[in-house]
Amino acid sequence: MYDDHYWMAHIGDPAFEYHVALTRIWGIVALRLSNADILPFDFGFNAASLEQFLRELEQKSKSRNGDYR
Repeated sequence: MYDDHYWMAHIGDPAFEYHVALTRIWGIVALRLSNADILPFDFGFNAASLEQFLRELEQKSKSRNGDYR
């Protein structure tokens, strides 16, 4: 959000090498997903991870703000 073209060209990634690498990775991911007969998603694992993240977030919010809801 705060990284504009000037910052990226002079400080963040002057040669834009990371941009090229990420574009290639996302291209490979898109090709693999588009050719897959069954999408390789593990919804049970995703749901369990999301539940754990929400518990941690709730605990952190309680410790910072007291027990307000």
